[in-house]
Amino acid sequence: ASEALRILRVSHPAWRLTLAPATLMRHRFTVSQAGLTPRQRRLNLRGAFRVSDPAAVQGHHVLIVDDILTTGATASSAAQALLDAGAESAWVATLARAQRSFFHPHAAVRRSGLDTPEVPGDNANSVHTQPQAMRTTQQQTPF
Repeated sequence: ASEALRILRVSHPAWRLTLAPATLMRHRFTVSQAGLTPRQRRLNLRGAFRVSDPAAVQGHHVLIVDDILTTGATASSAAQALLDAGAESAWVATLARAQRSFFHPHAAVRRSGLDTPEVPGDNANSVHTQPQAMRTTQQQTPF
């Protein structure tokens, strides 16, 4: 976040950007998100965040910087806390976006050009589409 802020201050000096890492705080303990369904993640994080100083965000456009977006539950909960505190808008920037991967081991071997074992019902001449894990950002669904 601090590096992005440094670059944006140079490229957009009129934006008057401020880093405020203590403004959005986790208000209550939550269990690890790993292994939870999207619905369980949303419920786990509902009401988990609070704004320490609502006056700091009132009427402002806020950018949340996070390391990875999986289902969007954390980003959504954090954004909701900021909006409830009076932020004009809440945007999210992430370094990475996780996506479910549907792995078919024979399709992976076939793409590599290696021979594959006989798989009942598998047509060796079938067309294999790009796996889910290799989709581009434009094809991913919003949270």
